[in-house]
Amino acid sequence: MMYSMYVGDFSCHSTTWGYRSTNPSGEALEDWASASGLNLLHDPKQPDSFHSRRGNTGTNPDLAFLNLRGPLPHGTILEPFPKSQHRPSLIQPINPIEPRTAKPVLRWNFRKAHWKQFTNLNESEAGSLPGPSSDPDAASSAFCQLLHCSARKSIPRGCCQQCIPTWDSECDQRYNTFLLAESRVDSDCKAEELTSCLDRKHRERWIESVEKIDFTHSSIKA
Repeated sequence: MMYSMYVGDFSCHSTTWGYRSTNPSGEALEDWASASGLNLLHDPKQPDSFHSRRGNTGTNPDLAFLNLRGPLPHGTILEPFPKSQHRPSLIQPINPIEPRTAKPVLRWNFRKAHWKQFTNLNESEAGSLPGPSSDPDAASSAFCQLLHCSARKSIPRGCCQQCIPTWDSECDQRYNTFLLAESRVDSDCKAEELTSCLDRKHRERWIESVEKIDFTHSSIKA
């Protein structure tokens, strides 16, 4: 069964979508939606979809019905178009995986570091460092600068505004398969495979982090 969405100006009154009373057309629309297995996308906290200038009142003739199961997409009533009493509706689908908002802090991604390149760069430039008889502070500064220059060339760094921990190419492939699913059953199956894959990777990352904890020198990381 394919996903379906029915949207339009139904002009049917029902208390289900914000009217004070229900008329026969509203009852018929509710019966049709129930018999068709459709869910109404309506948020009473959103503005009314139609604002009458004559009576200065708001109603909701513009409706959206979907045959989705589980969490429904998020609907937002936008500002009205010029010279129109109707407000457009923005319907955004819900992704099975929501990214986390991270702090805009510059970070080094050591998991994707090219350590062999890092080592080669250090070894090739080590001969230009000050000798043992030079000023210790100058030698230390030159050594630190060498490490920093090699790291900039071999270790990715940057700010990630939104991220999904442990997301990799396998998750990309499973997510694309989910987007291309043709039936609801297939889509639900692909979404479950994606979340199971992420759960497995989270568990592996947790085990790896715990195994690396060492109380010999410090317990800060623990």
